[in-house]
Amino acid sequence: MCMIWAEKHSPKDIDEVAGNQDAREEIKRWALDWQRGKVGEPLLIYGPAGNGKTSAAKAIARTMQWEIVEMNAGDLRDKESVERIVGSASTSNTLSGGRKLILIDEVDSIGRNDRGGSPAIVDLMKNAKQPVILTCNELYAKNMASIRGESRKLEFKKVNVSTIRNVLKKIAEKENREIDEQNLEAIAKNSSGDLRSAINDLQANLVGGEDARNRKRNIFETMGAILKTMDYKKARSAGMEADVDRDMLKAWTEENIPLEYEDWGDNAKAFEAMSRADVFDGRILRRQQWGLLRYSGDLSSAGVALAKKETYHKFTKYSYPSKIRTLGANKGERAKRKEICKKIGRVCSCSIKEAQKYLPLVALMGEQNLIGLKNLFGFEEEELAFLIKATEAKVQKILKGEVKEEKPKKEKKAKKSEREKGEGKEEDKKKEAEEKENADSEIEKVTKEIGVPEKEAKETKNKRGTAEQKGKEKEAKEPVKKNNATLDQFF
Repeated sequence: MCMIWAEKHSPKDIDEVAGNQDAREEIKRWALDWQRGKVGEPLLIYGPAGNGKTSAAKAIARTMQWEIVEMNAGDLRDKESVERIVGSASTSNTLSGGRKLILIDEVDSIGRNDRGGSPAIVDLMKNAKQPVILTCNELYAKNMASIRGESRKLEFKKVNVSTIRNVLKKIAEKENREIDEQNLEAIAKNSSGDLRSAINDLQANLVGGEDARNRKRNIFETMGAILKTMDYKKARSAGMEADVDRDMLKAWTEENIPLEYEDWGDNAKAFEAMSRADVFDGRILRRQQWGLLRYSGDLSSAGVALAKKETYHKFTKYSYPSKIRTLGANKGERAKRKEICKKIGRVCSCSIKEAQKYLPLVALMGEQNLIGLKNLFGFEEEELAFLIKATEAKVQKILKGEVKEEKPKKEKKAKKSEREKGEGKEEDKKKEAEEKENADSEIEKVTKEIGVPEKEAKETKNKRGTAEQKGKEKEAKEPVKKNNATLDQFF
């Protein structure tokens, strides 16, 4: 049986790992600290598939001459399986007294079938007395929040084309196979940074012939084939050979129709075809009539291609779907928000959707008492930082008591100076005197008009003055009633 070349030619030493030099140096420093007896945090290596995460973990174990205890997270579904498989290994040395490397691969694959495996892995990470490395593709997956908080995160990026080409050339030489530079370059470019995929392509090309592994069209070739052709069969074939799923292909097509088609009529017909494809997709989901799939596929590929009156002979820079880009950019934030709402819902006995209404109130609580909020809901430091819109470093200082929590400041009313008060009183007296004079003149005028004797008018005037004076004296003696109500009376 032919051995898979990706396994056969895997790196035997950490320095043989292709690409990600800075990350490799970080792994070496981490391993040397453990070798010197300094207990470090578990290492969480994340990044896209096929870029050497697992190979690097195995390579560092070989370099340090550590025994490897390897397990895929898919097999660690409950607490019992975690304790049975890696529990004792994480706290004890080998028979010769050496170190063991606990490798948990694809830890983000623990999902809906998890029956306590994720909390058990977190407990293992906290109590491990041996080096632990975990790998994952999605750092901000919904089940990764607690694992992220207990680990040292290290990113592995896609391997560049020139590095992949050099690795493929060395493997071909070791296997005594010949391949021209043009094919090497094509395999390296089509891999999209996935070294493992490139090695599999090389093996298929040299062992099984050129068509042994049918590499699908990349999305840019697919867009060109659909939007530039007027041939039904070519457009349909391009849609079927796309290297993305149907939903992603439709999103790409919708985004790039306006970029390619200049005529409004062409745009309208193309989007009508996409709309009819959506109708068929809806019927498929509702009725489970998968026979309608061919109509949806033809409309979203050949239907769009034939919507134009003629081919546009121009260069078009096809764009990634903006909707998916926006969702991708906010993915980490949405994952944090969901995890926070889940913890709020657990304490408040409500759903995640209902817990979203409490977020502003919880954020306000965090500004006033961050430590109490952490103890109440069990939030991680990064979740607290997200809530109060601060850095994780600041949150750590607040929790340690190095920085005082900022409490909302009460607004102070500006006090009037004594001079302003005096000026105000004088103005009030002047206004009062003017009003009194105006009133007296009005009374005199009225009494003359109606023929009231002058003596009687003066007596009425004096009586009115006396009544006003008594009223002022009474107001001065009576204390002003203050509203002493407090917030406690309203709750």
